[in-house]
Amino acid sequence: MKLPSFPPRWSAQVLAALLLLCASQGGCGGARNTHRVGWEPFRPGLDFAEVTLPGDPTQESSRIQVLRVDPRLFEIRLLSASAYPGRRGRTVPEWASQTGALAAINASMYMTDGITSVALMRSGGHVNNPSLGRGMAVLLADPVDSTMPGARMVEMDDPAFEALLPRYRTAVQDLRIIASRPRPHVVWKGSPQKWSQAALGEDDQGRILLVFSRSPHNPSDLGRGLLELPLGIRVLAHAEGSDEASLAIRVSSLRKTWSGGQSSEVGADQEAQAVPNVIAVFPRK
Repeated sequence: MKLPSFPPRWSAQVLAALLLLCASQGGCGGARNTHRVGWEPFRPGLDFAEVTLPGDPTQESSRIQVLRVDPRLFEIRLLSASAYPGRRGRTVPEWASQTGALAAINASMYMTDGITSVALMRSGGHVNNPSLGRGMAVLLADPVDSTMPGARMVEMDDPAFEALLPRYRTAVQDLRIIASRPRPHVVWKGSPQKWSQAALGEDDQGRILLVFSRSPHNPSDLGRGLLELPLGIRVLAHAEGSDEASLAIRVSSLRKTWSGGQSSEVGADQEAQAVPNVIAVFPRK
């Protein structure tokens, strides 16, 4: 946008106004961001959208599911096989249907014993793994103080992290894809491989995001693409990939499961795999 000339006595004021207008329109010299996200409200505070990454040539076959949860209206719970008799894993849709959850997604990757998370995982008095790992993002839920947010994603390099961690009964650590400071940006330093993915995040309004991509993406590419969309993502963490990744939604208007696969072999819906730990969404009582 070329800025016109104005008399010196008021040009500074007009220039400031025009620059503010440019910023609101996405910049004076570049194209405006025309991406849109169509949210379907299941209930107040529980919204669903399917999106495609900008520039993705496959479009329909690579839709990404996003469930947005307001933790003031819905409870975020960790469900772990290690806390149940028999210590048996279940598929993500089984976890949802057997507990009455409205939705469920993988909580984290797990060790070869098929039970233990690769990093910190605890809920209430039950501890699945007591040790902080190298993941830089931690989902916190079930605060000891009811005035605090019901759930939040906290980063380990946040100065408030050590103070916040003991103030929540539930903690699940995962590998960070998107960091919040100084502004949201991709920081993934893991494998360059591509997989189906389940991810957990938080937006700039404090809502928890359950994200699933059946189409294989590297976490870096997934993060960059999601940041181009008006989702308001503040933090995003990789919870699980490949065959084990699943998202299940069980609300009156939608009862569906999305399950993952490996590399470019992903095609028709895959059968969900049993997993030991999930994050589930319940109505607040």
